[in-house]
Amino acid sequence: MECPDGYITRLGTCFHNRVAELGVLERIFRGEYDPSLLIVYGPMRVGKSELLRYTLSRRVRGLGDIYPVLVDARAEAGRRLFENVNVSIEPVFQTTSRALSETARTLVERLSKLDLPMVSKASSLVLFIWDAIEILIRQGTISEDERIYVVIDEFHELPGYTGIRDRFRDLRILAANILDNENNPRSPWSRIRVIVTVSEGYIFARDEEGKDLDSRLTGYGARYLLVREMDPESFSKTLEDYCSSKGYRGDRCQELGEMVISIAGRLPGWIPDIDGYIVEVTLMKEVREKIERFRTILKRVSRAEGIEPRDLAKRIYNAFRSKEYYWEHGLSYEAVEELVKSNIAYRYDEDIYFGTPSFILRPQIRLYEVAAKLIAENRSINISSKEDLKRILREHEKEDREKETRLVRA
Repeated sequence: MECPDGYITRLGTCFHNRVAELGVLERIFRGEYDPSLLIVYGPMRVGKSELLRYTLSRRVRGLGDIYPVLVDARAEAGRRLFENVNVSIEPVFQTTSRALSETARTLVERLSKLDLPMVSKASSLVLFIWDAIEILIRQGTISEDERIYVVIDEFHELPGYTGIRDRFRDLRILAANILDNENNPRSPWSRIRVIVTVSEGYIFARDEEGKDLDSRLTGYGARYLLVREMDPESFSKTLEDYCSSKGYRGDRCQELGEMVISIAGRLPGWIPDIDGYIVEVTLMKEVREKIERFRTILKRVSRAEGIEPRDLAKRIYNAFRSKEYYWEHGLSYEAVEELVKSNIAYRYDEDIYFGTPSFILRPQIRLYEVAAKLIAENRSINISSKEDLKRILREHEKEDREKETRLVRA
């Protein structure tokens, strides 16, 4: 496959659109926006990691003196944790003194083995980032004018934590060090900025002391970037690229697109998963499992709230379809917290770059919205065929068009 900029995603497709998100990231790299810590989130499999990898490999050149370092938190501790997008960090170890090299390698290898009371293991990673950057600066690998962007992908999967409080504390430590030294040119922290991607549950989760991420980071210069569901045209191009790479033609590709949109929405990361169980028996089994999971969580939350599951489903559905905050639909903080932690919903915002997450709700996948609607209307929730899914998709699209028409007229 030939892509205009030569970049091929891990789906095997070209990178399409994301103009708004790329615009925010480019302004950050140019220094027009200057958060100490940028938290990137969005619905699961929307493409958060791919957005950052594409930005670092294709868009940072020409934006100023920038030295990006990508930390893959999913990587096994001790194995290539650092992946510098433009210049491999491995030669840094080879060209430093043997003592420095061994110290750096030992720090990486120990990440999964450390057992330090009062200090989370990720704090050791923070210290390693500091040590590695100091080495780069001393060697002259990074010039005095370059700003260092440390991008930690999937921060929530970094191993070795004892609880959410430790994770929140590490983000606060990073932000505080940067903010406290932003006007101190002699401190390396004045040149460091940090970007992390996190799971959606992180944005609403509370630590052992009942504090959420936003309250822990208030006053430390942190900002958020929401990666949204793809627009129809960009999703269509991504799907076409995927089908082309797989040799799918005509009806096979159209059916795959319909199933992905029906089940998940326009979230590109779901394409290969749904392609993997596109055979009807397997696909319907997956659909039934997700609906049953939604019903189980709905029953648990409704018992805690003291209301009927049907009433709760109606409130959830109305919140999903609205731009109003969740409490306007009779949902409690505790109910929403459970929905977010269970990956049923995520916090949405009309803007994509902001200082405090909004309280608008959206479903993680479209099927949860469909399930809420069917339960609220006391209709059969037995989706037994692809045709059932397609019919429901058409109903939703019709409702969306009618809603847009009403808004235009208003």
